[in-house]
Amino acid sequence: MTDEEWQLSFARCLGVALTGEALDDVDERGQPVRDNNFLLLLNAHHEEIAFVLPAPHSASDWSLEFDTSRNGALDRAGVFRAGQAYPLQGRSVVLLSDIRPAAA
Repeated sequence: MTDEEWQLSFARCLGVALTGEALDDVDERGQPVRDNNFLLLLNAHHEEIAFVLPAPHSASDWSLEFDTSRNGALDRAGVFRAGQAYPLQGRSVVLLSDIRPAAA
């Protein structure tokens, strides 16, 4: 993203998907190491933006890890479904992690 693109009034929100499924590490038994997927949301605009959550690769829900607009930045409360709009408050940062189904 260029400086000019960032200055556009409608381009003040950014989402970054961090996948834990594509790690190149293996454990002591040679098995691939996997981690959760994370979604980092940043809103540099002063107004709330409804950020539509994408579908995680291996899950259908996102769990809130933190939202800096809440009273306690590490206040974890909420499960959000893919396709649901997250109310990303102005000038805030949010981190969500995917919720994987329990192993059978």
